Amino acid sequence: MGKLVKHLGENEKGLAAKISINYFLAMIYEGLAETVLLSDKLGLHRKDMLEIINDSASGSGATKVKTPLLLESDFKPTFALDLMLKDILLAKDAGANYPVGNTVREIFQEAHNAGLRKEEVGGVINCLNKSGQS
Repeated sequence: MGKLVKHLGENEKGLAAKISINYFLAMIYEGLAETVLLSDKLGLHRKDMLEIINDSASGSGATKVKTPLLLESDFKPTFALDLMLKDILLAKDAGANYPVGNTVREIFQEAHNAGLRKEEVGGVINCLNKSGQS
């Protein structure tokens, strides 16, 4: 997951950290998908936009690792969309009832319902395309 090894307390705290970080990653991936679709609509080359994102303050390890997948539209799973949905639902069950998270949960649920369960989590972009939101 990362380079940092940190003791958080009882065993459940490690799981809580995993659920929390995946909740955040889901928001990043959803935002990245929407940004790429908007830049596509505006006539920007996807490669250029992703380069700008990754070289700016908005870039992160999460955006950099998904860039090749978005450029090649290759959504073979490294982390399946349904695994992310599972963690989003666990976050909801743990009390995450926030506007952005609720919207992201709905979109990932829609992707699940559309049969994109096994796709790479970055494949949420396909759900946005199929639902006519793009």
